[in-house]
Amino acid sequence: MRSEKGDGSKGQKGLPDPFSGPGSKQKSRMSLFLSQTTMKNLAVTKLCLGIFNTVIFIAVGCLPAFSASVPNFNPTHTKILALSEAKRSELFTMWAKGENCGSVTRTFFQGQSQDGTAFWSIQCSNRMVYQVAVYNDKNGSTRVLDCGTLKVIAKLDCFTKY
Repeated sequence: MRSEKGDGSKGQKGLPDPFSGPGSKQKSRMSLFLSQTTMKNLAVTKLCLGIFNTVIFIAVGCLPAFSASVPNFNPTHTKILALSEAKRSELFTMWAKGENCGSVTRTFFQGQSQDGTAFWSIQCSNRMVYQVAVYNDKNGSTRVLDCGTLKVIAKLDCFTKY
């Protein structure tokens, strides 16, 4: 069956062909160009996002390795990081002996100050929680502070990253 449109284009079953008529080759080329351009833009966007995510992943992954290699890094803290959780708990139990602690059941590294002092949170068998500051000095001096006092004085919480 054949139909006639005002521009002389033909369609099947009496329906006009939307891609025929004056400028139809230009329209289809333009559609093809836009489709190809859209696909290229999508591919470039995916590539850029992939590169961005990779850079972020590498940067975040390198931070601990970089900080561990800084000269004058806190040597006592470095040794603590190398311990197993059980050995770390034993060490902190010894340091918290003068406090109402019992034995340490959980440790959490909070962060370091610019002078290299490392801050750890510890939880004791009697549910008391403390922050232990491990100073960057030749003796590896420590200070144990009740987390409630830390909250009042410094407005900081234990068991949160700095």
